Amino acid sequence: MRVTLNTKVTAFVALAVLLIGLASTAFFVRAYRRDMVRVTTARGSTMAEALSRGVAQGIAEENLGIIQQVRSIVQANDVLLAQVYSSIWLPIDSFPDDNFRIPPDPEAQAQLKAQAGECIIRHRDSIDFYAPVLYHHLEQPQETKYVIGYVRIRLSTRAIDAGMLRGVLGYFTGALLIALAASVLLHGLLRKLVLRPIERLNQAVSTAVGSGAFTPVPVSSGDEIGELSGNFNRMLAAIQEREQRLRISQELFSTAFRVSPDAMAISRHRDGCYLEVNEGFVAASGYPAAELLGRSSAELGLWADPSDRDRLVRELDEHGAVFNMEAGFRCKDGASFLGEMSARLVEIGGEQCILSITRDITDREQVRQQLQKLDKLEALGVMAGGIAHDFNNLLTAILGNISLAANHLGEGHHATQILARAEAAGRRAAELSLQLLTFARGGAPVKQATSMRRLLEETMSLALTGSQVGCRLDFPAAMPAVDVDPGQIAQVVHNLIINAIQAMPDGGSITIGGARASLAATPGCAAGDYVRVTISDTGCGISEENQKRIFDPFFTTKRGGSGLGLASAHSIVQRHGGAISVRSAEGEGTSFEILLPVSREEPAREEASGLEPAGDLAGLSVLVMDDEFIIIDMLTEVLHQLGCWVQACTRGEEAVALHRAALEAGTPYAVAIMDLTIPGGMGGAEAARQILARDPAARLVVSSGYSNDPVMAQFARHGFRACLMKPYSPAEVSRLLNRIAGAG
Repeated sequence: MRVTLNTKVTAFVALAVLLIGLASTAFFVRAYRRDMVRVTTARGSTMAEALSRGVAQGIAEENLGIIQQVRSIVQANDVLLAQVYSSIWLPIDSFPDDNFRIPPDPEAQAQLKAQAGECIIRHRDSIDFYAPVLYHHLEQPQETKYVIGYVRIRLSTRAIDAGMLRGVLGYFTGALLIALAASVLLHGLLRKLVLRPIERLNQAVSTAVGSGAFTPVPVSSGDEIGELSGNFNRMLAAIQEREQRLRISQELFSTAFRVSPDAMAISRHRDGCYLEVNEGFVAASGYPAAELLGRSSAELGLWADPSDRDRLVRELDEHGAVFNMEAGFRCKDGASFLGEMSARLVEIGGEQCILSITRDITDREQVRQQLQKLDKLEALGVMAGGIAHDFNNLLTAILGNISLAANHLGEGHHATQILARAEAAGRRAAELSLQLLTFARGGAPVKQATSMRRLLEETMSLALTGSQVGCRLDFPAAMPAVDVDPGQIAQVVHNLIINAIQAMPDGGSITIGGARASLAATPGCAAGDYVRVTISDTGCGISEENQKRIFDPFFTTKRGGSGLGLASAHSIVQRHGGAISVRSAEGEGTSFEILLPVSREEPAREEASGLEPAGDLAGLSVLVMDDEFIIIDMLTEVLHQLGCWVQACTRGEEAVALHRAALEAGTPYAVAIMDLTIPGGMGGAEAARQILARDPAARLVVSSGYSNDPVMAQFARHGFRACLMKPYSPAEVSRLLNRIAGAG
């Protein structure tokens, strides 16, 4: 049975009051009895002494009547016995008479024999008083007395006990009433100051334990109970704050665990069984959560290589944690992916578990591999650009010298046709070099007015060589020129034709059409006039899903493909301010559409490679700067045949010095043709900057085998009047000088 603290305190106060009452009553009884015994003893002694003197007087006067008179002394209610003895303790008289035969107490006899004084013997409910009867002879000294007998008086103590009982009852009753009133006051005070605060504390704790609700208790005093209540309130506040932080932490962890795109799981260390998995794990593995929980990864076959889990567990046992461990994983449908796992040993419910996080890095690994390919391609591009540059230098000298030789021989010479064929082969080699530069470049296009039909014819001829695919060019001859970099756009067309050929391994047909279009502004193109080029095939077509990614870098459906062809085509067309799109259906062929801005200028006429008439170029002073002597020799010969005066050098520093000297002499050069790149020395751009700083009117021409250099694309921004891309022919030099010289 549960006993409340209130009951215990009430019982304790009642018991304390009772004990206090009993103790005080006992003290009263003891004091009262002691006082009454003292009074009775004094009275008994007085009575015994009076009886002794009376007996002594009667004996002395030999008057027994005196003795009878003395008997009246002892006639009191509390006198139980009065006796007179002789000196040898023989009874002489007794009161009451029936007690005559009661013998004296041996202890009293012994004491009176040893001393002549009074003797008191106490019994349970009476007291005996013995006194000697002394006789004094008149003839002897006053101090000489003889014991002639003894008297004995017995007083009853029952009256004392009866009086004491009455006093005790009255005292105890009063004390009990006073104690009861005091206990009521004490209990009320204890309840107010101690019990009630403790009850509130107990109720608050019970509520917190039972329902989890925290209720502060009032602080009613500044004593220890009040301090306890205050500490309890502060403890509740601390617990609430910690629970709030814990709740938030749990919610954050639960949310992060649940919605993380990474695969997160908690599994037992001893058997690998999953205790909890998140949505990312379900999505990555393909298993519903119900099929995962309670089963191990080994049982489900999630590891592509089971030894990877052994390696994971071994690392965890040694270090307690594993970071960024790469491993292969298998899904429910049999597909696999590469994951990067981090794991840590944790203790949950007294059991050691593994908390793991796995991230699918398949795409990242593919990107890394593609970036490695891209790095290789970039290195190859740099090498290709260098080869194309050197090749263009050589082709410039070869084509120029062939043109000079043909010019010397004349049209009727039988070797002229041979030289023409060699020059055509050189032009084809120049196209290959241009493709190398297009592969290597990433800069802005060097735009010029270009006949799109002529470009399509030349590119078709090159791309269709050796294929079984037929191609029909349905492109109007009167189509306006486009403002493009011929090499880059030729590369785009070449890539599209090659893709069409590969889509028709058993043969088919390609149709290239064109039309003029006026378009409003779109996110990809500005408003204006465009030439629309369509390249259609009768191949296998492209799925709708693949069409969404067809222009993404590294996306390819061809074994061994790099995924760069269409991505570079898209990039090139965009850099030209145009747009490229695709329409296709599986089994129905594919059609690519290219939009290119119409040029405001007319394309250059396709002319013979020989020299034009000198015209007003005779006597024109030209400064030539190039690091290749074969180009200097060829260009010098061409300029001499045009009637020009030529000064040549191989470094930019020399060109600046020669131009300054000519300017100071008052005979400045009419035109300066400078190579853009000089290994180990000042190139054309820096030389032009220094020349223009001294002579802003200088007419400068930049030349380079790196046609993808930004300076070639935006030569005017660098102070040049024109650009001369290698390989160039004597006819191009002649036209360029006529144009610059004619412009003044």
